[in-house]
Amino acid sequence: MHRYFTGMKQLFFFWSFIFFGLFGYSQNDFQNFQTLSVDEGLSQNSVYGMYQDHRGFLWIATADGLNRYDGKRIKKYKNSLSTAEPYNSNYIRGNIAEDANENLWYYTENGLYQYNRRADRIEKKYYPKQVHLGRVDFKVLFVDHEMVWLFNPAAGFASYSIESGRVTLFPVSVQSDYANYIPRDARWVGNFIWYGIERNDGLYRFNIHTHATDHFFGTEEIAFIRFVTGGYYKVGFSSIQYYDSIKGTTEILPIQFKKSKQPSIVSLVKDDNYNVWIATRKEGLWRYNTQTKQTTVFQNQIYNYASIPTNSLTGLLMDRNKNLWISTEGAGVCRIDTQPTMFNTSIISQQQILKKNLFVRAIAEDSKQNIWVASLQNPIYELNPSTGQIRPVPLLNRLKIMDASVILFDSKKNCWVGHDKYISKIDSTGIRLAQYEFSSPLPVQFNKLLELKDGRIMVAWSGGLTGITPMNNPTEKFLIEKNWTNEVQEGRDGTLWAGNKNTGLHQYTRAGERYELKNIFFDNLDVKSIHADKKIPGIIWLATDLGLVRFDYGTKQSKILTEDNGMSSSYVYGILEDTNDRLWCSTNAGISCYNKKTNTFVNYTNKDGLQSNEFNSGAFYQGVSGNFYFGGVKGLNWFNPQAVDADSASTPGMITDMAVSDHSVNDSILVKNKIELPYFKNDISIHFSVLDFTKPESNKIKFQLIGWDKKPQTTYELHADYKNLLPGNYTLVYSASTYNHHWSSNQYFTITIQAPFWQRWWFYVPLLGLAVATVAMIVAYLIRQRYRLKIYNLEKQNELERERRRISMEMHDDIGAGLTRIALISESAKYQTQKEDLLNQIAQTSREVVHSMNEIIWSLNPDHKTFDQLMSYLRDQLHTLLEPVGINYQIDLPMQGNFKPDHAVMRNLILLLKEGTNNAIKHAKATRIEIIGKQNGPMLEIEIIDNGRGFDTNNYAAGNGLKNVAKRIKEIKGQWEIQSKKDRGTRLLFQITMDGKTYY
Repeated sequence: MHRYFTGMKQLFFFWSFIFFGLFGYSQNDFQNFQTLSVDEGLSQNSVYGMYQDHRGFLWIATADGLNRYDGKRIKKYKNSLSTAEPYNSNYIRGNIAEDANENLWYYTENGLYQYNRRADRIEKKYYPKQVHLGRVDFKVLFVDHEMVWLFNPAAGFASYSIESGRVTLFPVSVQSDYANYIPRDARWVGNFIWYGIERNDGLYRFNIHTHATDHFFGTEEIAFIRFVTGGYYKVGFSSIQYYDSIKGTTEILPIQFKKSKQPSIVSLVKDDNYNVWIATRKEGLWRYNTQTKQTTVFQNQIYNYASIPTNSLTGLLMDRNKNLWISTEGAGVCRIDTQPTMFNTSIISQQQILKKNLFVRAIAEDSKQNIWVASLQNPIYELNPSTGQIRPVPLLNRLKIMDASVILFDSKKNCWVGHDKYISKIDSTGIRLAQYEFSSPLPVQFNKLLELKDGRIMVAWSGGLTGITPMNNPTEKFLIEKNWTNEVQEGRDGTLWAGNKNTGLHQYTRAGERYELKNIFFDNLDVKSIHADKKIPGIIWLATDLGLVRFDYGTKQSKILTEDNGMSSSYVYGILEDTNDRLWCSTNAGISCYNKKTNTFVNYTNKDGLQSNEFNSGAFYQGVSGNFYFGGVKGLNWFNPQAVDADSASTPGMITDMAVSDHSVNDSILVKNKIELPYFKNDISIHFSVLDFTKPESNKIKFQLIGWDKKPQTTYELHADYKNLLPGNYTLVYSASTYNHHWSSNQYFTITIQAPFWQRWWFYVPLLGLAVATVAMIVAYLIRQRYRLKIYNLEKQNELERERRRISMEMHDDIGAGLTRIALISESAKYQTQKEDLLNQIAQTSREVVHSMNEIIWSLNPDHKTFDQLMSYLRDQLHTLLEPVGINYQIDLPMQGNFKPDHAVMRNLILLLKEGTNNAIKHAKATRIEIIGKQNGPMLEIEIIDNGRGFDTNNYAAGNGLKNVAKRIKEIKGQWEIQSKKDRGTRLLFQITMDGKTYY
């Protein structure tokens, strides 16, 4: 029994949801409260004041400091506290006011504070201990010219001079705990401050110029007065009266609040849709519609995170975009949009409880303009678009139709439903008139039902395209196409167009009672839906998995639109056309609206209120009222396309924070819209704000740094970073877009990165002069080098010519002389009888000639290049010369050297040593010869010392030998010296540079 009653209770709970409409809400009745608390960055959850400044920032006064909200971020401002200054406090009790210099004023428990806009900091302006006001809890009312007006029920009014800092007190007879005040209303009613005193003592009015007090409304129970266009509201502690100044009538709003010792109503505002919003201290938020006379109460629901976060409210604020802000005691602030929403959304709360989504598969409209919704694994639901209420269709409950995928209402008001493997025909009373069975080797899936002009029903399904003729035989079916068919449409001329899965667009023509295939277009395309253009005959639009296709049937020309053209996704499910030449396409990334006139797309996502970014095939429909319906994986969206894209301007964006090399820039620089930075501070981080709080998640910025960015960028993060900007002048161009997807006009911010001193003009002038001089020097140097190269080449040519002459001379002198001598001896031998001596002379001369040729060839051999090879050759030649003579000799030449002697040096050095040695052997008759060499840098010194006869160097005639020595030394730019004394021997010294240069 217990289980039975438990099950009955659960069933009762479920159907209670269904029939009382608790699992669906109208967007007009159900409000999604967006909350800002400490979890989102608020400094404290107890809020006692709100204010929107002239720029659009929302300022929130909490028990722990002032907070600025820009739609994305919350920035906290606090006065520094210390034990040395016990009179400082961040507990803000009351209102916030703004002066002419954009500074904000507020009062804490212990003094008057100013938010200095230029310095972007909190400054304390008034210390209660220093003046006669004492430590009382004042509240800022407003700023009039250069005077800040304050109020406290116990002390009265006070004025603070911004210029002088002087405080003046104006006491009033207020001794009640119930006294209240009107923030900002005083400025609207001619310099008067209205305030209440006792429960039954009406209102008082204080003139800020005459300082006189007037009493109004006698003994009525009034807490405060709220002036609106055409009248005012007198707000009591638990009742509200409206005075119509045009009609001169008073109306008591039929709102019943609980009686309490403490005032219940704390604030009241009126929106543009005839709603009066009332905040109470303990009973939540109330809304009274002055046209319908209906009252709606919004109170906290523990398990509903979208409900108002608490019933303890402290105030209301209507911002410039018609968002209603509610401040609370202990739950931060919350917001609701008082304007009609762009996209209405209906979801099944019971599905949410079961953690299931409403996966919409088909949509249709009955004769009462209720929308029928077929969804996966659910019954068919009925939606009332005017109320948003959704429930299972009562007429179908007994038929137990679940998991339907297609719905059609025919011209006779019968309903056709595709479910399981059947197409059911149901009349308006819920009776099943016929049922058609479809069989296929694959699972049956119904994709589209269409009523033709002749009354026949076309079924596009996984088994192909099938027709039903209910007027002749309720069970007659005829097959047209066997391939999987997604869509079928009938043309004006009776032509059938079928969109097939992966086989393209098929065209069929009528042939009697049947249809014949005429053409196939786009044979590899998956066509999901077909739409005939409403204004241009012959134009067909196709929704495919590759994009939106425009097909001109007359010319057979086509064009495909994809992400490259601005579409949110190329995977298109359905197409609906409005009266403004716009196509609305459901996709895998939201809804894309294509303007045929401008050839542009506007994309809407879940940030704009869509059920999800993913929609479904077949789940799109245009109602009789003009509403568009699109179904997705998490529910249903419906909207009037004429109202969605209203031509309203977007809130402009602004730069609210800028960091240069990780250091914040002062606000006074930002308001100038330009900044100049040194070259080493070229990392810039920019934070934008779009101060429209309606759907802050939809706010975005499009920006481009001209001179740096190649193309504009768009960001929802409202942030831009630039690293290592090069010196130069840049212009940041930016605009903003909000939920309405209109871009604001461009705004500009100039950024100048100064060049380093070495890139300044005054540095360039001397640098240019230096560069010119350097270039001139380089040119001169190159010219000189070229000239030297020419000289060098000429010298090389001359040297080569000299070398040729030298070789020729040597060949002529040595070889030629030797050969001439041989010729003469040979000629003489003809006439001599004793020829042996002559033959010996010829042989000797031939050997000398060969030896001379070997020396010449050796010196000219390119393989003989090193100093070591020369020394080795000299030693061999000297040994060959001295050994046959049989005298005592010593040869000591260097073994290694770092120079590569040229051919002339080698040849002449060989001949010099041979000449000197031969002189010592033949003429000096020496018995000992020493040949000693040493290297001194690039110079080679060789001595030939003998112990021969010697001679007097002061008195001698130089023979051919010494003349040859002098000649050869001169040729190789060397020096020589001879020392000799008669009978004392001879010393011959050669000094020769190996590189052929002169170092003397």
